[in-house]
Amino acid sequence: MKKIIIIILIEIICVGVIFFFVFINQRREINELAVQEIMGTEDNNVGQLKNDEATIQSIDINYINKDSKGKNYSFIYNDKKFNIKYSKDNWKIFNSYLIRNEKDMAIICQALIDIYPIHGKDGISYRTVEDMVNEWKIHNLAYDILPYNSELKEHAKDVDLDSKDEGKNIQDFLKEKVN
Repeated sequence: MKKIIIIILIEIICVGVIFFFVFINQRREINELAVQEIMGTEDNNVGQLKNDEATIQSIDINYINKDSKGKNYSFIYNDKKFNIKYSKDNWKIFNSYLIRNEKDMAIICQALIDIYPIHGKDGISYRTVEDMVNEWKIHNLAYDILPYNSELKEHAKDVDLDSKDEGKNIQDFLKEKVN
């Protein structure tokens, strides 16, 4: 009974946090629309192109294979070095919580898929970029909301993109960690 109450409380907190982020995102979109109206769409399109270019240029996907076995890699992102480890049907990105831009996450995931694709739960299909980015975003959200000294926060700072987590949502991860 105690576990059920804890699960329900965690789900209520998570839903509240999700609604908060949705609210913030909607406010940002409303502000962007207001800026578009003030500046005119022509200027905004130029600004959008510059933002997209800045995003793409902020990531340097020059993976360095750190060993001869093809298991340990690294890449540079915003002047920081990130380590990655591959094991059978699993990419682990260390300190992934530091990367927040979804477009950059997608570029990184696609580059990893190009090296070693990750099978889906069924062992036949392969995980998609979108699914891997979704898992990464859930890890980042968990990292943001968990207490500083939590063991789960330490786990959430690195994302494991493996077969078993295909298609999971935040509730699935919470149930798994509470049980």
